[in-house]
Amino acid sequence: MNEMLQIKLSKDDVEFLKELQHIMNTQDHVSQADPRFWVVEGTVKEYGIETGYEDGCELVTCEGTVIASDMEEAYEYIKENADIPEENLKNLIFDSGQDRIIYTVTDEYGDEDETVMYDFDDVIDFLGEDEDNIHVANYRNIEKLFPNTMFITNDECKAHIKANYYHYPKDAHSYAMTAWRAPQVERLWKILHTMEFERVEVSE
Repeated sequence: MNEMLQIKLSKDDVEFLKELQHIMNTQDHVSQADPRFWVVEGTVKEYGIETGYEDGCELVTCEGTVIASDMEEAYEYIKENADIPEENLKNLIFDSGQDRIIYTVTDEYGDEDETVMYDFDDVIDFLGEDEDNIHVANYRNIEKLFPNTMFITNDECKAHIKANYYHYPKDAHSYAMTAWRAPQVERLWKILHTMEFERVEVSE
């Protein structure tokens, strides 16, 4: 029997395998040995970090919802949620040069009372919130390999990130790995790298 007749694939399948083989054989190895594959990596925040060891902090609710990641966001939160008379909102300003929030009120005698908020603790005091409702959460930035991601080519991994960006952090990127001591994967990758797909008979 002619060896070519032992395997039959659709024309689309053969074209797919030929294109996949071309990409696998020409893409950058990025210093990873075969069988290489790509996953999604990105920076996420690990909370509960002791003060002095954190990369930053956020203002969060007791349910873990982030209210503000910086003082400008805290300013927007105060505008929307603080018990400030509407006519006094113009007296609430964000000083971007000093990264602080200033609220000024004038009493009936014309004397001004200025409140300056330099950090999230000041914001909590201004809001009069119990720390059980709103508190400051320290975090550390860590690199995470996202589960349930595995791509044969770097291009597909990048396309996946672009199409699903809302599931990942802003710095999500493709990350190359090697399937270490995985003989079945190694054998399959070798077939994909070397098989002469143009000799495969195309089914009708």
